Amino acid sequence: MSKVNEQAIKHYFHIVSYYCNKIVEYFNSKYDANINDVQSLIHFQTMNRIWRFVIEDTEILFHGTGCSAYKNREEICGWDFSGNGYWSGIVDVYKVTLTLKHISEYGEVEVEDIRELSDRLVHNGILVKTGVTTYRVKTEHECDFCCRIEIS
Repeated sequence: MSKVNEQAIKHYFHIVSYYCNKIVEYFNSKYDANINDVQSLIHFQTMNRIWRFVIEDTEILFHGTGCSAYKNREEICGWDFSGNGYWSGIVDVYKVTLTLKHISEYGEVEVEDIRELSDRLVHNGILVKTGVTTYRVKTEHECDFCCRIEIS
């Protein structure tokens, strides 16, 4: 039996939301960017060619479909952006595992645990399998799992 339940996926999405909101605050304060959704963040970042920057003690690196966060040169969180105004509705078993391993209650989680959980959530109608190691939250469940932008 898996060591994790659907709360682990929700926890992952909240961590992603935390970093995304930090990115938005950084761009809005430093560049007066007026970012208010995922699309405006990606547009601003692409147009200004800002691929790497540091917020507090965390280095943020944009990649083709999302971002990674690093502390002391170690990747601590990785995610892919989603549509529909959510930061992430994508479950990549490797990125989720990497991120959750940095949280004490999930420190022993393995890729196979997240894959098993994701397959269970597909069976329960919450996720859709989109690739060998990737899943997407079904649209009707996004508000239960995923986090929207929180502009203050």
